[in-house]
This record gives sequence, structure tokens and C-alpha cells, in this order.
Amino acid sequence: MIEPKQLTACKSQLIFQDFLTRYEEELTSLHKNPGFLYEMAEARGTVSPEVEFCTDNSNIALRRFKDTISQHIYESKAYYDYPDFKAIVDDVQLQGIKSRGTEYTRKSAYISVYYALRYLKLCERINSGR
Repeated sequence: MIEPKQLTACKSQLIFQDFLTRYEEELTSLHKNPGFLYEMAEARGTVSPEVEFCTDNSNIALRRFKDTISQHIYESKAYYDYPDFKAIVDDVQLQGIKSRGTEYTRKSAYISVYYALRYLKLCERINSGR
């Protein structure tokens, strides 16, 4: 069963408050792309919901999980294979320069995309009554 705290946890991992709306077109495209969704599922692996939807960023298990997500996405070469993903990552880095003078890391963008897609998937399940 999907709980509101899972949606809240997903949103808490997004690098920008407006991440879902800012990248709505690209995220929708990625959400419909079976190859990209496969990579996200592979990145998730068999992590427990308690870790995946943890909101305590100092939690060691969550930090390891986010490292795993980032490493898998990097190794999958998704940045080069999925133009919508590349567009998000590049823009996230640019937004870092604009807002703080240095790029946000690709890792931050990867994790945000992962959690944005998890959020969309959970919303889809809620709307379908599953």
C-alpha cells in the first residue's frame, strides 16, 4: 500500500522544490520509456521501502542507497543513451552555477530524477487504485 509519507519522501530528495514541474516534459518522456525505467528498477535493486523512502539524509543506509543509484546510473551510460535524461542533468548543473556559482553534481541530478520517477510511479498506482 502506498502511503503519503512515500510521496513526501520522494519529494524531499528532489534538488529543487519545482523539479517536477521544471522538468515535467522530460520526466514524462522518461516515465514512458521502458529502457530507462528498467535502469531505474535495476538501480533500486532489492532495497527495503524503509530505506528507499527514508527522509533522514544522515541515515547511513539511505546514503549508501543513493550512492548505489548514482553508481548504477553512471555505469549504465544513461546520460549518453537518453537525451531527456541528459537535458535534465545538464540543466541541473547549470542551475547550480546560476544559483551558487558552482555546478550541482551529476549525482544530485541522478538521485533527483530517480525519486521524481518513483514519485510519478506512485502517483500512477494511486490513480489506478492499485
